[in-house]
Order: sequence, then structure tokens, then C-alpha cells
Amino acid sequence: MATLIPADAQVLAGVELGGVPLVVALSAATGPPAAFLRRATKRYGSKRQIEGAAIERRRVVLVDDVVRSGGQLTVMARILRKAGAEVTDALCALERPLGGRRLLEEHIMTLQALLHERDFPHETGAAS
Repeated sequence: MATLIPADAQVLAGVELGGVPLVVALSAATGPPAAFLRRATKRYGSKRQIEGAAIERRRVVLVDDVVRSGGQLTVMARILRKAGAEVTDALCALERPLGGRRLLEEHIMTLQALLHERDFPHETGAAS
């Protein structure tokens, strides 16, 4: 996935839960610092929805494990943008063809996927 990161990325933001280990590995391998996004604000401790690297006025790339409809990434992009980040790119390990790419494009984001569902053969027979 490291080759999918835009050259001008300043922060990699992992979406809870599947994107967090990916963003940690990508950050360690490529250099941009990592941020972590929760679906909801934490009710104890830091009480934050965004943890890790500073994102304000920085180009942030969203990272998640699987993209299906794209709804979660658009919500996360909105949260980051409200906090002052520039978000135009998202990366995922697996893209399922359920409209996510189109929805992200409508929200001014480009999706890069390492793997696509079509890359995996589907069995049509009964399980053995």
C-alpha cells in the first residue's frame, strides 16, 4: 500500500478499527506521521475523536481496511475537514464494488485500493 500514498501526503489517518494497524505500518514504512480516527468522541481520558499527529492545515490521507459503500470514509473526511485538514485521498486494502468509489468522488476524494474484490475467484459450488 505504500506505493499508493500520494507524494504530498503529510499525515496518514487510520479509521477505527481496521485502518489503525494499517496506518501504523504505513507510517513506520514511509514517514508521514499517523493520526487515528474514532467513530465517536471518546467519553473518558482524552475525550477526543482524533488522536495522534496534528492535522490542521495538513494534507491528510484516510486509510481503512475495506471500502464498501464509502459512507464511513465520507463521515471521517467531514470530521477531518471540520478540524482543518485537507482530505482528497483515501487508501484501502480491499475495495468491494458497492458504490464506495462513486460516493467518495462525489465528496471530492480519490480512492486507491491495493486489492479489488474481482481479484479473488468466487466459488459457485457447495462447500466441501
